[in-house]
Amino acid sequence: MSDEIKDCRDCKSWKDCNGHSDGYNYSEIRWCPFQCLWIIEHAEALRTGNWESTDDNVGARNTPSEGNFVKAISILAELEIRLDKTGADGQKLWKQVAEEGREFKQLSPLARQALMYIKGWRRKRMSYRRWVREIYHNNQKE
Repeated sequence: MSDEIKDCRDCKSWKDCNGHSDGYNYSEIRWCPFQCLWIIEHAEALRTGNWESTDDNVGARNTPSEGNFVKAISILAELEIRLDKTGADGQKLWKQVAEEGREFKQLSPLARQALMYIKGWRRKRMSYRRWVREIYHNNQKE
């Protein structure tokens, strides 16, 4: 893979990416694992409504439909809702990223499992425990 930074809006698979060191714009959020880690890492700033990355340049829109502080808080709230479903594994993920500063490759297996559950454009309908049994472990064997 080249060191060229790709636009997340064009990304087809998180597996071909290493994330962005400079952060993400609101319009780039696709809920890939690297973006979820970035949201956890910047949770305190997002909680106060501060989106630290560069401004969105959406072009055609003349007036924003909501303030950046609303976007920041809503993204963090969505992540926390997803994490709540993962129980102790999600708490491990939060601790390892927010408190210890671990990166994707440094996560424990249970924290990485929780990360794989919270990623994705939509929330998973299946419970975390069932997903772990049926989806995650079956895909790991292949």
